[in-house]
Amino acid sequence: MSDSLIKLREIITNTDDIFTRINASEIEAAHKIQEDLGIDSLGLVNLFYEISDELGTDDDEELAASWKSVADILNYMDANLS
Repeated sequence: MSDSLIKLREIITNTDDIFTRINASEIEAAHKIQEDLGIDSLGLVNLFYEISDELGTDDDEELAASWKSVADILNYMDANLS
């Protein structure tokens, strides 16, 4: 399991305003954000800001709209982990 997936699960678990259909510990890279996890657009923006804060990035929130799967999020995290 990748460090990014572990970190993503932690972020989702520790953020009160991000709700998923499945337990955070069951989230895998192949899951679709809306279809499988049930995260809506507002939840995705909240997740983006939590990830951005964790990684110290200052990208525009519109980037989150391009994320369709957990793998997209993990790729972003991997590219920005220091």
